[in-house]
Amino acid sequence: MSDKSKIKIDKSDFKDLNSLLSMNNGLNSSIITNSIIQSVLKSPKLVYIATDMNGIIHLFNQGAESKLGYKSNEVINKVSIESFCNKQELISRAISLSNEFDTKIEANFSALNSKALRNSEDQFTKTIFILI
Repeated sequence: MSDKSKIKIDKSDFKDLNSLLSMNNGLNSSIITNSIIQSVLKSPKLVYIATDMNGIIHLFNQGAESKLGYKSNEVINKVSIESFCNKQELISRAISLSNEFDTKIEANFSALNSKALRNSEDQFTKTIFILI
């Protein structure tokens, strides 16, 4: 996999999602939630990648296909999210997290999910990551 980690997501891409979130026309919240989820999954502008606990990709939406240049059938159950990360950035993050948690964090998927596993807020997000 080539290094696609330098892709920038324009914040204006989230405008449609934010407008959906602000709508509440008396509809059942589960209907609104389902609508939002479907909008994200089908959006050609929003990158959505879901992985398992080992980083293996299980969901790769149209936006991910468009922005990263791979079809979902090329990556689902075949590729780790690490393949889309800059290795030096993973190393730097692992060092930073190792210092923060006073324990060794490897420069692999652990550098991406270690805060989530500790129920800690994490602002290191380039795309939407959800562990399934």
